[in-house]
Amino acid sequence: MKKATTIFFLLSAQALLATAADMNWGNSGQGNWAEESNWDSGVPTTDNAVIIDNGGTAVIMDGEKGIGGSITIGKGNEGHVRKS
Repeated sequence: MKKATTIFFLLSAQALLATAADMNWGNSGQGNWAEESNWDSGVPTTDNAVIIDNGGTAVIMDGEKGIGGSITIGKGNEGHVRKS
C-alpha cells in the first residue's frame, strides 16, 4: 500500500507542475490574445502564468477575456496588453 500511495503522490505532484506552466506571448508585433498561434503553447488558461515581454502587444478584443492564472508584463523586456 505504501508503494501505491507514493506513486499516486508523485503522479499528483507531476500533474500540478504541468498545469502551472508559463505561457509566453510569441508575437513580437500586435495580435489577438485568443489566437493560439500568438502563444508558445496555445491560449492560456487560469492554470498558466502568462508572460508578455518580447515587445509585442496582446490585444483583448471586445467581448473576449484575457485569461491567465497570473500575468507578467515586461519581465525582461517591454510588453503590452490592450483592450480593443
